[in-house]
Amino acid sequence: MSRRHFLSVALASPLIIRDSGRALPRIEFGKDHTPIEKDIVLIGTGLSAATIAYRLLEKEITNFCVLEARNRLGGRVHDKILSNGHALELGGTWITPGQRYILRLAHELEISTFKSNQKGRRVFRHKRQVMSEALMPEDFRHPPGLPQLIKKINNLSSRILVKEPWKSQQSKKMDQYSFGSWLSHQSESSHARTHLREKIILHMGVNPDNISLLYFLYLVRSSGGLDNVFVLNEGRRFVGGPQRFCEVLLSGAQKKVTLSTPVSKIRNLSEHEILVESERMNVRAREVVLAMNPADLHRIEFEPGLPDARQQLITGWKGGSWHKMNIIYENPFWRKRGFSGESYSDEGPIIATFDNSPPGGIPGILLAYMRVGFVSGILGGTADEDIKRFIKRLFGKNVPEPIAFIDENWTKDPWSTSCRPALPEGVLSQYGDVLREPLGGLHFAGSETSAFWPGTMEGAVRSGERTAHTLIKRIAPEKIQDDED
Repeated sequence: MSRRHFLSVALASPLIIRDSGRALPRIEFGKDHTPIEKDIVLIGTGLSAATIAYRLLEKEITNFCVLEARNRLGGRVHDKILSNGHALELGGTWITPGQRYILRLAHELEISTFKSNQKGRRVFRHKRQVMSEALMPEDFRHPPGLPQLIKKINNLSSRILVKEPWKSQQSKKMDQYSFGSWLSHQSESSHARTHLREKIILHMGVNPDNISLLYFLYLVRSSGGLDNVFVLNEGRRFVGGPQRFCEVLLSGAQKKVTLSTPVSKIRNLSEHEILVESERMNVRAREVVLAMNPADLHRIEFEPGLPDARQQLITGWKGGSWHKMNIIYENPFWRKRGFSGESYSDEGPIIATFDNSPPGGIPGILLAYMRVGFVSGILGGTADEDIKRFIKRLFGKNVPEPIAFIDENWTKDPWSTSCRPALPEGVLSQYGDVLREPLGGLHFAGSETSAFWPGTMEGAVRSGERTAHTLIKRIAPEKIQDDED
């Protein structure tokens, strides 16, 4: 769907749709790009960098600045706000069971959460037939051999050293194969293997043939089991949206944040002096935090160049991305029909849908995960017509007209290479040991660098907490309490 078409639909609706966030104060730059002197530069305003800024201010460390390439805060958490104040999550959405760091921080900030609606029947479209779960063939609802296959994967993952998976026994051997290749050689039923393949495509945005066996087992281990890797709407959502989480964390640092400022070059001038360059401003600092996807570091020139292992990690880093569509209705019509809004399809433009409505249920919102490579016209119409026709196939003929479509195709995002990490063979075992290791005054943060829950909002917060602790020890060690060390 074109941006022009989206706007025409949105403006014709009774809803007012705007970006999340407030305007930030104007920051005066040094004349003629004269470097500004800071102790710390944070690059990025996602949950990781925002957590770092919050913890620095908590310790009264104030001589830092934050540079963001986008024209908004949040990084890969991005919301649209409706006229009733409800946030539509276009990026990170759910926090799932076991993600205690982000919940603890939310409690600290007095940010509430709520649970998505799950009441009602799920819908499945299988081999062009639509049916509720109770009517699905037994081997589709409960694929024979699936429990045994899940147990086998969990048992294998228990051998992984979660903080240093590259040091796990037989790590190099496991890193020679893709998870898809390993899966195809298992003796469980084809239904069980197909079930897992489709789950990975939905939850990770990538084909299992493109994920290293070692890295997939590490994801399972770091998330507390395979079931936790595959949790979506069973978790909780933030009131006001996750982008608001970043805004609250950065509220005390508003005058320190500069948007629309992509960093172009980082120069190590001396052991304790780093120059960060951009078209808008230059900053000289002792410590620089790169709170971003490792793959996105290729956008920055480093002088001198990064060590070979770090460069190989950046080059080899891959991940999955999603194309998410929020379809807005006047009310959640599916609930009156006894449906939960949750659906799955093995063909067509939509892989899955979930009820993404606000706590009060008005308006009704279906969040659709679009099939990678979906193009309009495959069902005989434009993009929105194809989607509306497909929704009718899932939930019945008398589906009301949508008020608006809100589209976010992360595969085309100019500043994020991917959403969820999914490393191919040969990367983690060879170069994983440099993933979160500081390089002089350069620090590497971001969700992907977390030992637990990498690629999630929980991982981002954990990474921020870890990096903030390191910075405080370097800048003001006297402010570290005994129980924090």
